[in-house]
Amino acid sequence: MKKKNVILLVLFLILAGTAVFLYPKLSKKNSTGDNPFMQFSIEDTASISKITIQDRSGTVALLERKNESKEWTINKKYNARKDVIKLLLECFHDIRVRGNVPTKMRDNMMSVMATSAKEVKIYGKNNELLKTYFVGPNTQDHMGTIMLLETVEDGRSEEPYITHIEGFTGFLNPRFFIDEMEWRSTDIFYYPNNDIAEIELLHMTDPSSSFKLTHFGNNKLKFERYLNGKLTPFAQLDTALAFDLMKRMRKVNLESYNTMLKPSAADSIKNIAPTFVLRVKNNAGAITSLNLYLKKAKQMTPDATGQMTPFDPEYFWAKTDANEIGLAQFFVFEPLLQPAGFYGR
Repeated sequence: MKKKNVILLVLFLILAGTAVFLYPKLSKKNSTGDNPFMQFSIEDTASISKITIQDRSGTVALLERKNESKEWTINKKYNARKDVIKLLLECFHDIRVRGNVPTKMRDNMMSVMATSAKEVKIYGKNNELLKTYFVGPNTQDHMGTIMLLETVEDGRSEEPYITHIEGFTGFLNPRFFIDEMEWRSTDIFYYPNNDIAEIELLHMTDPSSSFKLTHFGNNKLKFERYLNGKLTPFAQLDTALAFDLMKRMRKVNLESYNTMLKPSAADSIKNIAPTFVLRVKNNAGAITSLNLYLKKAKQMTPDATGQMTPFDPEYFWAKTDANEIGLAQFFVFEPLLQPAGFYGR
């Protein structure tokens, strides 16, 4: 009896040891820490130099970092929006696997991924491919996004996973859009270092409200208004308001270049006289200008004072130096369009 117990004990120890030895291997693909196909996140997002986002039709958004700076370009044509680049990089850093796709849904989901998932390739400093995401649909609770990972070392996962960002309520695939104009930066005036030498505002319908502000540095400035076509210095100036104007001009954006205008409608705007012209010169002498036009509304609407107007109270049409038409929000530009008398006399 004792001999039998000893044999059973030995067999138990052998089986237990085998289980301990095999467990890490058996569980490797079910563990976030060990499964390479669950490692979506990229710790060092500052090392990312290029990102491509491609849909199944072959349309590609190419995002490239400028000389290891925080500036990015879209399709080698325009500066990219800083806010959406920031969100995308944060997604790469913070993305985690929330769970597995239920087994009964797996085959169907793999078919959906094969036909509609966006392919996102992420490259490092030396243009080496770091990871490829296949971004699929959202979960039914809208709290996760189905994704599949591919790496150079391990190939492509055979399992889709539900991904999310901890602490973020929502899904991730809206961050992976392709439209070039949505990626394009809408910065018009951008002087983060207060690199402003001059600001000129022309009120085309009321020339006496036009003015020019000249900044000499060291909190020294000159403010002049146009009287009878000539610049005349202010006798009294509210310097706080003048410096507030400079502060506001450091970063000014259009809302969008997606105006939905037909080419003929855009051309007709370009051929009429603007209502306002804003010009800013930086310390290097480069001038950026913007023409603003009143935008006709579909019907008479009340403006900010309650008066009925035929013009849109929320938007201007805007024309850039590149002769492109965009939409400018009224509440962004109204503080910049105050008449000369607003600042003094």
